[in-house]
Amino acid sequence: MYDKEYNKLPSRRTPDPKPIGEALKAFLDAQKWSVKYESNRLKVDWAKIVGEFVAQQTEKVEIRNKKIFIRVAQPTLRYELLMQKTSIIYRVNSHFGKRMIEDVVLL
Repeated sequence: MYDKEYNKLPSRRTPDPKPIGEALKAFLDAQKWSVKYESNRLKVDWAKIVGEFVAQQTEKVEIRNKKIFIRVAQPTLRYELLMQKTSIIYRVNSHFGKRMIEDVVLL
């Protein structure tokens, strides 16, 4: 009896298999977790994106409204990052494979 009722439910499976990365991305988008995931991924991969020295000198990195907010303690490094603003945008966007940020805000 239970099996008959269960079989009447519409199936959410697709006929063709998907790669796990694609299925995970679809799940994150459906749950609206993709922005939070990418923000956390940026924090983890920050040293790979900008280099170890800059990563050690930055205190906080976060993404809000397509802007990356970077807290820097040293004024000289802040100025250097300001000069490399377009390079940082390019590196982050190419790391994620999409246009994720449009501006850099240095705090």
